[in-house]
Amino acid sequence: MRSKILFVIGIMVLLVLIPVSVMASPKPVMDQLTDKEQLGEFLYFDENLSEPAGQSCASCHDPAFGFADPDAGIPVSAGVIPGLFGGRNSPISAYAMYSPIMYFDDEEGLWIGGQF
Repeated sequence: MRSKILFVIGIMVLLVLIPVSVMASPKPVMDQLTDKEQLGEFLYFDENLSEPAGQSCASCHDPAFGFADPDAGIPVSAGVIPGLFGGRNSPISAYAMYSPIMYFDDEEGLWIGGQF
């Protein structure tokens, strides 16, 4: 009976530790990224695409924080200009795939869709 209990406890420990170790790994499971993934990573971390330069998408949508704002201690996200803040916190960038396609509506005279 005791060996069965130890076996079950051992299995439970493994079920907890294996996912934790995989999630804690800084490298993706795939060692080789496709060309499209490499381009995406390059663009996501490029600090020259912001205006003014100096802040990448990953600055506010940090992969280490679930693609959310790493500074959860403030109610809104810091902008690229020191001391200036937006009116909201950075949404998790994974939600972008659920956003409607962004387009300009001539009838309304507005941009429609997108993440904002």
